[in-house]
Amino acid sequence: DSTQLRSFLRGAQCVVHCAARKNDEKDSYEVNIGGAKNLITVCKDLGVPHIIHISTQSIYLKKQGVYAHTKTLAEQLFYESNILVTTLRCSVIYDGIDTGILASMRRFSKLPIVPIIGDGNIRFYPLHRNDLAKIIHKLIVQPELQGKMYDVGGKESFTFNTLIDLILSSEHRRKIKIHLPLSISLCIARLMQYLPRPPLTISNVLGASENIIMDPLPILQKTGIEPRTLHTIFNHQERLIRNMNDESRIILEYIASTAQPKIIITEILCKRYEDACNHLQLAHQ
Repeated sequence: DSTQLRSFLRGAQCVVHCAARKNDEKDSYEVNIGGAKNLITVCKDLGVPHIIHISTQSIYLKKQGVYAHTKTLAEQLFYESNILVTTLRCSVIYDGIDTGILASMRRFSKLPIVPIIGDGNIRFYPLHRNDLAKIIHKLIVQPELQGKMYDVGGKESFTFNTLIDLILSSEHRRKIKIHLPLSISLCIARLMQYLPRPPLTISNVLGASENIIMDPLPILQKTGIEPRTLHTIFNHQERLIRNMNDESRIILEYIASTAQPKIIITEILCKRYEDACNHLQLAHQ
C-alpha cells in the first residue's frame, strides 16, 4: 500500500522486500507485481538508495506456476528500476520442523502412504531463516556485495525423498512412499484450488517436478556465514521431545500425588499434556 509505505520508509537507507503471495492466491499478481511497483515508486520518491529483494529459485523453472511467474516479473521490475537492488534467489527457507515446507512434509508423512510428486529426486538447499537474516545483514553493511544477484541456500542439498526419510527417521516411523506422475499431481492440485487453504497448489507441483541447478557457496563465502544444518535442527527437535516426555511424567506425577482418588499416570496422559503444551506454543520455552 503506497500510503503506508511512505510513512514507513521515510529516512530508510535500505528496504528488505520479502512480502509475497506464494500459494497461488487470487491476489498474487496484485501483491507480487503491484506491490513491487508501489515499492519502487515510493523508494524513488523518498530517495531510498538500496532494496534487497528476496526472490526464489522458482524463477529458473521452465514451466512456471503463478508464484514463479509473478516473482519473475517482479525481478524484472526491480532490475529496470534504476535503484540499487540486491536479489537473493532463495531455495527452501525454514525455521523449525513445525512451520513452512517442513511442516507440510510432516503432515504428508503422517498419511498411511506418503505421496511424492514425480521421482522425488529434485534437490533443495534448505537454509535456516536466522542464517538468511545474517546474510541480509552482511549485504546491508558491506557495500561491495550490493547490486548483484545471488543463489541463496544451505551447503547441504537434499532430495524430496531424503527430506521425507529424514522426517520419518526423526520421529522413528516407517512409511511406504508412492511417487505420483506429474499429470496426476497437477489434477489433484487443480481440484484442491477450490479449497479455502489448499494443501497443494499448481505452483507446489511444478516446483517439485523440475530440478534446479544452483550454487549457494559464493554468497556464503563472501559473507563468511557458516549455516546450520538440517540434521542439527532434527537432533534438537528429538532432544526437545525427550525432554517433554520426561517433563510430562514429572509434572503429572506431582499433580497425581495430591489427587483423590489416585490417578494412574499413563502414556496417553503424557501425550495429552504434550499436545496441550504444543497447542499453547510452550514447547520451546
